Amino acid sequence: QRAKAATNPSTSSQQKQQLLGDVTRLSRQLAEQLSPMRNLQEILIVPAISRVVPSKVQKSFNNKVLRNLGLLESRLHLVGMHDAVWESGVEEEREKFETEIPYVARMMIERWR
Repeated sequence: QRAKAATNPSTSSQQKQQLLGDVTRLSRQLAEQLSPMRNLQEILIVPAISRVVPSKVQKSFNNKVLRNLGLLESRLHLVGMHDAVWESGVEEEREKFETEIPYVARMMIERWR
């Protein structure tokens, strides 16, 4: 609601600044609240799935997700995957990413940011 109000042409510059500041503050709070969940997912869920679900099935699932997301969302998904793999520091995961993700998509990741 605050973001919509900030883009309303009738909103004053001072109000827009306040509203955008609110959006920024709320975004930070949300990120802080979600961080423990993301860490838990990365520490427990992702390794468990990678051990139980064959890589071929994982690849098929990822392809289905990308097809169903649409253009913008699939780009965001790939950028997120890239960041997660590089932040993990696991060389094997980086190699899989390089192998599984098409060259053109990998080259576009920085631009999509």
